[in-house]
Amino acid sequence: MPTVVEDIRSTLFGDPTVGGKVGATSGTARIYPGGVMPQGKPYPAIQVEEISGVKSHNLVGGATTFTKATYQVTCWETTYGKAKALANNVKAALDGISNPFPMLLDSEHDLYDSQARVHHIALDFSVMTGS
Repeated sequence: MPTVVEDIRSTLFGDPTVGGKVGATSGTARIYPGGVMPQGKPYPAIQVEEISGVKSHNLVGGATTFTKATYQVTCWETTYGKAKALANNVKAALDGISNPFPMLLDSEHDLYDSQARVHHIALDFSVMTGS
């Protein structure tokens, strides 16, 4: 069974706009799982990671099978405008989807890495998994 990170990556690779920008069809796919961006890779690129996860509880105190987690999808590009455009494409592909799981955009952060000289937009999505 695929992980949520793998499902998010598959959804983004399958989106014609996002997948096209990050090399989904060229064999140089640049959507990376986990908290570390590989050094020396070309841009644009996307990083996907879980940043929090909490099992839900019902009102009588028992654990349920639902988990609410936050996943961060970070869009990396050489200019602010390109990073923002990629982030907007990712939001269009993920925000409000219900399959394979519900996802909603919670927050967006515009950032700059002065050492790498690259802009990145971090998108935080709430994801509910379970049944």
